[in-house]
Amino acid sequence: MPPPKLLLLADADVLIHFFKGNQLQLLPKILPQQIAIVDAVVTELKNARLYDRIKRKLDPNFIEIDLTSKTSVRFRFFELLSQGIGNGESACMALAKEEGHYIASSNLKDVLSFCKSNKIRLYTTMDLLHEAYVQGLIDKTDCDCFIKDVLSNRSKLPCTNFDDYLTRLAPKSPWIAYDKVE
Repeated sequence: MPPPKLLLLADADVLIHFFKGNQLQLLPKILPQQIAIVDAVVTELKNARLYDRIKRKLDPNFIEIDLTSKTSVRFRFFELLSQGIGNGESACMALAKEEGHYIASSNLKDVLSFCKSNKIRLYTTMDLLHEAYVQGLIDKTDCDCFIKDVLSNRSKLPCTNFDDYLTRLAPKSPWIAYDKVE
C-alpha cells in the first residue's frame, strides 16, 4: 500500500490572510502539497463568514477532512484542546502528529513548540508569501500590497513591509530553523 499523500493543513488565520491579501489563488501554487482544511477550521471560517468565498477561490485545490472518523486523531485533538489551544490549531496539530502532514498557521504561540518537539513542518503566512516571492510567483511590490491589504483589513502580521520581513524575520523562520535541525 502506498504511503498517504502529504498534505498542508491550513489553519484559518493563513487562509484569511491570503483572502484579505487578495492572493488566495497563490496557495495551491506555492508548495507541492495539497491543501487540506479540517472540520474545525471549516467551522472557524464559517463563523467568520468567509468559508464560501474561500472555498470558491480554492476549489478544486483543497480537500476537507472530518476528524470524527479518526479515533487517535480525535483523542489527541481533545488533549490539545484541554491545554487551552484553539480548535483549528488543535485539529491541525493532532492530524499532523498522527499522519505526518505539514501545518500552515501563523499562531506561533499555540503551535510552534508542539511542531518543533514533534518535528512537524510549520509554515506561517509570511513563510508562504516569501516562498511565492522566491519562486517568482509574485514580486516585492505584490508582497508589499499583500501586507498592506492584510493589515488594512484588521488582521495581524509580524511586519509592515516585505523588506522588513526579509531583513528581520526571514532568517528566523520556523521552517528554516527546523530544516537546520534535520
